[in-house]
Amino acid sequence: MRYPLLTRRHFLSQAGLTGLMAGSLACLSACGGGEAARTFGLRATPKQAPTGGGGSLAIALPKALKSLDSERIATRPDEFELQYFDEADWVDRAPDMLQLLIIRSFQNRTLLQVTAQNMPGPLPDFLLTSLLQDFQAERRGGQITAHIGLVASLAHSLRRQIIATRLFEGRAVATGDHIEQIVAAFDQALANTMDSLIPWTLETMAA
Repeated sequence: MRYPLLTRRHFLSQAGLTGLMAGSLACLSACGGGEAARTFGLRATPKQAPTGGGGSLAIALPKALKSLDSERIATRPDEFELQYFDEADWVDRAPDMLQLLIIRSFQNRTLLQVTAQNMPGPLPDFLLTSLLQDFQAERRGGQITAHIGLVASLAHSLRRQIIATRLFEGRAVATGDHIEQIVAAFDQALANTMDSLIPWTLETMAA
């Protein structure tokens, strides 16, 4: 079974909700008038022998383009249009989900004390901020590729001075067009991204 691709505007107009979107959608949710979307999550990079020295690192909530700052799973059928998968969502807004996954990945791979930014406690040595500019499935030539693009910046927490900035990209081709296969491709794309982000952060901190 293939999951249809619908834009938010198309979905609303097709459902006949143009005039009363907010109230009608609330009724659909509260009254059980529509089938609940399935929810999917991704995995942090698995544990392995930790690398790098000690120290502490805070992970800021990633900023995101408006179209990606959502729990909806995005897809790009062509170079210019962004749509969303129908009846399938992430477990949380993409930036919130990714912040937790980045923290856990660093905890699984490094000796650093890693926390979320603004957590109570001593000021960490470094702060990692990021901008999520790609987090969608791209359909090209009969293939679906999960694409993650994250612009990361590392700064001294005390001086707030940015040390370095770099774009990290992860891609993985889905084995099919079922939503489970597409989510698995996102999972691999995230792993590819973390495989570059973590060593770069450790090397930049050490330098």
